[in-house]
Amino acid sequence: MFSTSFIITLIGIALCAIALLSVVSWAGQSLISLSGTRQAHDDSTRTMRTAIRNRSEPKQAASEIGAWNGYRDFIVAKIVRECIHTTSLYLAPEDGKPIPGFKPGQHITLRFQLEGKSKPLVRCYSLSCGPGKAYYRVSVRHVEDRGGDKGPGVVSNIINTKSKVGDRIPIKAPSGHFFLDEESSDVVVLLAGGIGVTPMVSMLDRLIQTQSQRSVVLIHGSRNGNEQQFKEWLRECSSKYPNVHVVSCYSQPLPSDVQGVDYQAEGFVTLDLLKALLPSPQCQFYLCGPPPFMDSLYNGLGEWGVEESRINFEQFGPSTIKKSSAGHSEVHDEPDPVTFCESDEIALWSSSFNSILEMAEANDVEIESGCRAGSCGTCETAIAAGKVRYTTGEEVNCNPGCCLPCIAVPDGPLELEA
Repeated sequence: MFSTSFIITLIGIALCAIALLSVVSWAGQSLISLSGTRQAHDDSTRTMRTAIRNRSEPKQAASEIGAWNGYRDFIVAKIVRECIHTTSLYLAPEDGKPIPGFKPGQHITLRFQLEGKSKPLVRCYSLSCGPGKAYYRVSVRHVEDRGGDKGPGVVSNIINTKSKVGDRIPIKAPSGHFFLDEESSDVVVLLAGGIGVTPMVSMLDRLIQTQSQRSVVLIHGSRNGNEQQFKEWLRECSSKYPNVHVVSCYSQPLPSDVQGVDYQAEGFVTLDLLKALLPSPQCQFYLCGPPPFMDSLYNGLGEWGVEESRINFEQFGPSTIKKSSAGHSEVHDEPDPVTFCESDEIALWSSSFNSILEMAEANDVEIESGCRAGSCGTCETAIAAGKVRYTTGEEVNCNPGCCLPCIAVPDGPLELEA
């Protein structure tokens, strides 16, 4: 017979085993439950993170399909003479794949390799068609070639006199901060001087594509009917769409130009003309044209009471607007040294130059450039020492430690990696 104490011990052990099994069973169930809860929490967290990511980084839109970085080869698919000195190139991707859309008013950057030259020429041209097509179109005015192999007129001469169907041109994707605000319902006023009409054509094309009911007034200044770009297309738009109004201004009409048919006003595009045509200054204005055109209209609109936020403009080359009330600093006029480290060149700054880029070119220092107005970023150059100021008096979009020589002047001694 077992002793009483032995039996009590066995019972204690059995009770402990039962309790342990219960704890293990409870713990297992709790772990399963906890695992399910944690899985649900993790799933919920992932869902929330995905939603946030999708909200901040939206899925690639259809218009962005085919986007690329750097240069991509395009082929000249068609060439059209728009007027006696302007040619349009229709550019299709060589690989036949889709191309991304763009905001009407933006530009593309083209690279041209001259025979016998090691470095290419880079130019920016506004797109002269609306988005959504299988091609890009640029329309280039023929500027007289002033000699040399990189100055004004070289590329425009190539496009207007030497381009042929099948030519290959490397292109950067559309970019630029000048484009139509499609969210606004205000009257759209497109003000163009000469070839400055190209981004306006893109905007007007887009408004027509989307069947916008916004009132659109396009005022285009040209010398005469022979020199007006897109003359027939603009006339067709004005007659076909009740909300589109095109006003052509000829400063020197030909005897064959008929007022009321070929053009509506004689002379230049002026503020007085705008006041006569527009019911009020509460419109969205877009400007692009040569320097006198840009300066007079920008400052004139301000004097008329147009809010600065309603005035949008494109600046390419010398067409940089000089704001009469901006109060910007004068260009630095001290003879500070500018060192171009890679080229091993040192030059003294002179106010006879409008920019560091001009100074570099005068000293045979190669800096790749495009728009020459701070829009495309092609000329971005690293600063080794010193600092610069910008002639526009505004912030620019470039990487830290870099500058845009096309619109910059030295602010004291300067060293550039160029």
